[in-house]
Amino acid sequence: MASAPTLCRLKKWAGRATAKRLHEVLVDQLIASLKSAPEELVLDFDAADNPPHGQQEGRFFNGYYDCYCYLSLHEFCGQQLPCAYLRPSRIDGARHAGAILKLLVTRLRLKWPQMRIVLLGDSDFAGSAS
Repeated sequence: MASAPTLCRLKKWAGRATAKRLHEVLVDQLIASLKSAPEELVLDFDAADNPPHGQQEGRFFNGYYDCYCYLSLHEFCGQQLPCAYLRPSRIDGARHAGAILKLLVTRLRLKWPQMRIVLLGDSDFAGSAS
């Protein structure tokens, strides 16, 4: 099942619309896991290096991590991971966080319009127009 041709077909089949839908499923699972409307929800954004194994396409050298890697963006809500986004490492660590945050907050507000949402992020997110 995990042969190179199968993985290649999957990679070409799954585009932006598929990725967006998969993330919607993850957010729906987060919502379903909460028994009642929380007063507050903490969304924690974090960028992390993800070194490839070999000469994979899209890997770049990142001076901060001092290696060739991808720079994945993770959004945690407690122990759950409603969003994980694999990106090239030649970008700002906060890049795309604003768009992801907008999608998450929009979806969460549909379910719980009065809930307080707290955003956490490390120094990658300070002063960045993501």
